[in-house]
Amino acid sequence: MYTRILVPLDGSSLAEQALPYAGLLAGALNIPVSLLNVFDSVPPQFADPGRGLYETQITASYRDNAIDYLQKVKEQLSGKGVTSVEERLVAGSAAGAILDLAQETPDSLVALTTHGRSGVERWVLGSVTDRLVRHSGQPVLVIRADD
Repeated sequence: MYTRILVPLDGSSLAEQALPYAGLLAGALNIPVSLLNVFDSVPPQFADPGRGLYETQITASYRDNAIDYLQKVKEQLSGKGVTSVEERLVAGSAAGAILDLAQETPDSLVALTTHGRSGVERWVLGSVTDRLVRHSGQPVLVIRADD
């Protein structure tokens, strides 16, 4: 059986649509939930030394906001009966970081929402969900987002 449910979140309401499913499963199976937010470090072209904005400051600001966000989601899940919720903030590419964490935790279930793209749009934009399903080695619960 599963030992943990991993829920990748990017701060969007679309990603949060996986939370009710993860919460129900975690409560029914009495297992913990890991909330994951992945961020890329800020490309230097977005830093503006002329205004006193440096890459490390922007990254620190993002990190602070992401931690606050994950804590709020944790409180929501705890209020719905999920007994153990962990927040993880990781730098890197979304698919790579999620894959690493899924492989690091044996018998985990990854629960995420998908945009449902297909064809050229999926080819151009890529698909984190596709990479997870094909390469995680763990079960992946894919929820089609309500648009």
